[in-house]
Amino acid sequence: MANNDLSIWEGLSAKVSVEDLKKSFIKPCKFQKELAVVLEKLFWETLAPSSIEVGSAFGITSALLSNKFDKTLLDLDLEALKKAELFFKSIGQQVRIIHMDMFRLNEVDTKYDLVFNAGVLEHFGREDRRRIISNMSHITKSGGYIVIAVPNHNSLPYRLGYQWSNLTKSWIYPKEFKIKDLSNEVSQIDGIKLIDEFALDKSNIYNYLPLFLEKLFKLSERWFDFEGYLKVFIFKKTAPGQHDN
Repeated sequence: MANNDLSIWEGLSAKVSVEDLKKSFIKPCKFQKELAVVLEKLFWETLAPSSIEVGSAFGITSALLSNKFDKTLLDLDLEALKKAELFFKSIGQQVRIIHMDMFRLNEVDTKYDLVFNAGVLEHFGREDRRRIISNMSHITKSGGYIVIAVPNHNSLPYRLGYQWSNLTKSWIYPKEFKIKDLSNEVSQIDGIKLIDEFALDKSNIYNYLPLFLEKLFKLSERWFDFEGYLKVFIFKKTAPGQHDN
């Protein structure tokens, strides 16, 4: 992550209070709720799965997981992690906090059943995405899952909304890269296999459009089936020597 990107995230974190986080937990975004359901289903037969959210910020999605999960948050934004720790305590949940750059995950020996993030990889170029996924694989148990979710630039309303926000200088986050799939990123990573990909939450694809375009796209839904806002990729950690083709 570039230093200027970290400064952007730290600036956004500084504006968020623990009370704001509690409100977001009580009334989360639809894509957060839907992603949490997906993650739960992966482990519905597992008694106490361990999870780590890599690039977690405040860890709202982790908080939405049931308490059977042994939860860990990892981020480079220390301000976000401090508030996350207070937030989890305020809702009666336990969480481990790791202040670390995700590019150093290959130095970690602990393995987890679930390694995931959402809204992270789209801010990195292809080679950096490959390094991050490889590092996520490094800390995933054999038979465990790596779940990566990114804003869906293949959904035309979201893509145009993103471009409009940049044009009007109202985009407050670091730059996003359009990710069609992750095949190039994972092709040289040993021992992970793509088992599913899909999109969630159609309601948020219009968030950044001007009102006239939002109305136009909603009218056109009777003829066009736009993909949802969050594109989800599910990988399984396999035996060495196997990888996704």
